[in-house]
Amino acid sequence: HLSIIMTIEMVVWSPNLVTLWVGSGHGEAGNLMRILGLGISPYLAYVMLRSPLDAIEIRAISTRNLIWCLSITVVAASISRYLGFGVTSLAWSSVVGLWVLGVKTVFYLARAGWAQWPSGLGVTAILALILLVLTTSSQMFLYQPGQPFLQAGALILSGFSAGTFLWALHIVGFPWIDDLVSRLREVG
Repeated sequence: HLSIIMTIEMVVWSPNLVTLWVGSGHGEAGNLMRILGLGISPYLAYVMLRSPLDAIEIRAISTRNLIWCLSITVVAASISRYLGFGVTSLAWSSVVGLWVLGVKTVFYLARAGWAQWPSGLGVTAILALILLVLTTSSQMFLYQPGQPFLQAGALILSGFSAGTFLWALHIVGFPWIDDLVSRLREVG
């Protein structure tokens, strides 16, 4: 769920963040970061499930998945390069490879019976769509270069929408959110 928030925020805000970081002369890098941000969720799924997969399975499934990822990325990048599509297509090739890696890892565990699809997957998708609309709206309508109050408002609204997403997951009853809330109450 956190990777969904990270992905949406990265996709929406990356051009602005790159401009703030390295200046306006690197506008194309913001678009590349936006594309690469689409690979956060599948990559984090792979990283999160790699160790349990390696512990459970004797065969080198993670290595096979990495080889698939690399192969697809190299083939897509080579075709893109040959056709002259430029740097943007290389970023898309990387994202496709990361999605193959994440999906193959999750599907393998699900097919082997070691993982189940979350019961709230549909709810999460709807909440993520709402978060995307709110975050994109805040970036499109409020964020104006040279207007610090509007920039701050856009960032606050974006943070509020991410917090609302987490709160909605808590209301729906996702166990990891409930565990986090109980730990925070113990500390506080």
